[in-house]
Amino acid sequence: MLLSKIAVDQYTWTNILPRFKNSQRSAVRYSYRQAYQELNLLENDAHWDTALADASNTARPQQIRTLFAIILTTCFPSNPKDLWEKYKDYMSEDILHHLRAENQNPDIQFTPNVYNEALILIEDMFDNR
Repeated sequence: MLLSKIAVDQYTWTNILPRFKNSQRSAVRYSYRQAYQELNLLENDAHWDTALADASNTARPQQIRTLFAIILTTCFPSNPKDLWEKYKDYMSEDILHHLRAENQNPDIQFTPNVYNEALILIEDMFDNR
C-alpha cells in the first residue's frame, strides 16, 4: 500500500492536516487513523450510523444490541463510542421498561446502571461467540 511507504512524522501531520475553525474540534489530529480520516483516506461511520438509526426506528432493543455487536466485531467502526452514545437509549429501552415494571414506578429514568446492564448484555454476546 502506498500509504505504508510514506514516512510521516508528527511535524508533517501538523502541516498537512487542516484545523477546524467552525467546530468544537480545533486541535490537529495526530493519530494515523484520525489523520487518514481527515484526509478522506478512510471511511467514516456514516453507514453504521444509518444502520443503527434505521434499526432504532423498527427493531426491538435486543435486536439493536445484536446489530451493534455485529458492527463492532465485523465492521470495525472508527468511533464505536460515538455510536454507543448516540444509540444507547434505544439499546437500553427494554432494561428500563423491566426496571419500571419491577419497581412499579413509571418515573424511573435512564441511569448509568441501565446503560451498564445493556453493555453487559452486549459483552455476553461476544462471550457466546
